[in-house]
Amino acid sequence: HGLNNCLSSALIAAFGDAGINHNNVVQAAYAYVKMMKKLKEDVGHDGLKDIHKCIMERMNTDKAWKDEAKWHNRKNFEETMTKWMAAIEEGDEEKLHVMLNENYKNVPDPVFSRWTSVIKTLKVFIKNWTSIYFLAVTVKQSTLKQKSSLLASYANSLIGHMNTRPSQEKYNILLDGDNTEQKEIPPTLYAQGQWILAIGASFFERHFGFMMHYDAKFGKDSYGHVARLYPERVYAMHRDLKKLAEGGWKEDPNFAAYRKTVAKFPEAADGFNDEIIDGGRAFFANAERVFFDNFKSQFTKHVASCVRIPNPPPKVAPNTARLLPYMIGGHPDLAREFASWLFAAEEHGGDVDACDDGGVYDGFQHQFGKKEIVLDHNEGDLPPIKIKTDECMEYLTNGVNPFEILKIPLIAENKTEQSRQSTKDKKELVNKVKTGAKKTRNVTKSEFVGGVEVTAEMDGGILFSILTKKNGHEEHVDAEIVERKIESKLSKPLADEAIGKKLELLKSEALLEKVEAKRAAPGDKPPNCIIPRSAKMKSLYPKQRELVAERRARK
Repeated sequence: HGLNNCLSSALIAAFGDAGINHNNVVQAAYAYVKMMKKLKEDVGHDGLKDIHKCIMERMNTDKAWKDEAKWHNRKNFEETMTKWMAAIEEGDEEKLHVMLNENYKNVPDPVFSRWTSVIKTLKVFIKNWTSIYFLAVTVKQSTLKQKSSLLASYANSLIGHMNTRPSQEKYNILLDGDNTEQKEIPPTLYAQGQWILAIGASFFERHFGFMMHYDAKFGKDSYGHVARLYPERVYAMHRDLKKLAEGGWKEDPNFAAYRKTVAKFPEAADGFNDEIIDGGRAFFANAERVFFDNFKSQFTKHVASCVRIPNPPPKVAPNTARLLPYMIGGHPDLAREFASWLFAAEEHGGDVDACDDGGVYDGFQHQFGKKEIVLDHNEGDLPPIKIKTDECMEYLTNGVNPFEILKIPLIAENKTEQSRQSTKDKKELVNKVKTGAKKTRNVTKSEFVGGVEVTAEMDGGILFSILTKKNGHEEHVDAEIVERKIESKLSKPLADEAIGKKLELLKSEALLEKVEAKRAAPGDKPPNCIIPRSAKMKSLYPKQRELVAERRARK
């Protein structure tokens, strides 16, 4: 649970939460899963296979679809068609079967609180991006009743998510019917998905797998019972996370696809929220920082805290809830170093209240032995985890009071709904859905949902242009002023002051924040937005996305 919280919290901070009115790759994947489950329920396994085959054939032969696919996501389209044509030329029925089935078979709902479900779903979603996109297009354009069809609703929502891209791109490219000679700019949410998968491949999946695995010494019925190995594994996770966060991801091959995608985004935005709402390179540069800052914070809170709490809360008995003493049953070299540390402390004696100014224990220093060891964590063919004993022990014991651990009994006493439709009905539904693949591409404005999800943590601001009394947003302005405790700067009581004066005050606050962040000078023009602090003001993000979408549609 602790490691899962790290991932979910960091993703929400960087890309936003999932759910209605949110626009990020997790929500897009959720719409995809819902559409596929409903379609499979209605037409059955063979029906889905038939529809998918129809779509793949048109992607290979229809110029309009090819042009749209190249504009939408050229790299994924070319990879998809290369594999498809190779399987056909080789007559490899097994490869064809996999391609026709993998994007809807056993794919879980991507839910942040459900272990590994987000990464499992995104692996299928990102790999099959282009074919999933045109499946949604096919369903949207089919003869199913658009207004009443839940399938069409899912499809339309999915297309909107998948078409999100940096605002410099012409959003009316398909509406104008001209998608030639356009600079390749990948979908924003596609890059989000690549980032999440890279995090999974380089860090999360392996360490999370360890948490759920069994301890080889206790047998295959001991799944999750790895407490004796947990302290040393916490250090390995800390070291790996630190390396990635300090720039190691820029060289890690798991991030290669993500780096190539982001490099194709524009370097600057067109003025929306200080170049971050753009959803391009500036957005991801900020997202990378926010993700790692949040992940590291949550790691300390939810994972490392089980091993080492330098300054435990008043209601927590010092050291008694920690797993650190369990390392006596872990790697022999680390167990010896741990026992040596406790022995030296007992021999040394000392003041148990020897703490620094922050309340962290600082009264006993020990020099650990230096040796490179390999952790045996029953991980099959995965590359071995090599660590240095002194660095591991210094991290695990930093700020920990050995005299309290000596009191722990473990140490003191001894120095783990299927479809009911008939075959005829299913065939009829299959034919209706397939009509969507045979029609001329009909693009509507509803396929474009506006800007990417930008949270307050990502410096996403609320535009002053929407904060009008006519729009009913004066109460949001008041809430922000109260949250910032700046009512005293108004010449009249808050309830009596004109909204124009209130907005002037917030604009001056927004400029002051930029000055303090060294992103503006005192005499500069106030920014066109303010980063909200109040929950009331943050609730305007969905409304703002609608307005941004309308503005772009008019360009």
